[in-house]
Amino acid sequence: MVESGRPFFFLDVRDPIEIETLGTLPGYVNIPLGQLEKRLPEVPRNMRIVVACNRAVRARRAALILLKHGYQNVEICALREYKAKGYPMFRPARRGEDSSKRNP
Repeated sequence: MVESGRPFFFLDVRDPIEIETLGTLPGYVNIPLGQLEKRLPEVPRNMRIVVACNRAVRARRAALILLKHGYQNVEICALREYKAKGYPMFRPARRGEDSSKRNP
C-alpha cells in the first residue's frame, strides 16, 4: 500500500515510547488506543485509514472503534510483519534529541 502511492491516513495506536523504540512509518499520526475515542475528530473521515500497532491486536480494537463511529474505509497493519518483510521503518527522535544523530 505504501509503495502504491495511494493516499491514506496512517494511525499508529501504540504508546509513544513503543514508536521511539520499535519504529513506525513516515507520516504517522500517533493516537494511543486508550485515547482514540476522545480524539476521533483528529481522524479524517474522507480517506483510507490504516491502523497499526506491533502485532495488530490493538489495531483491530482501534478499527472496531472507528467502525462503530461510522468510519468506513479502515484497514489494519501489524508493523512487526511489515518490518519482517524488509520494508523500511524509521525511529522518530525522542523529545529533546537531535534526530540527525539517530540511526534508523
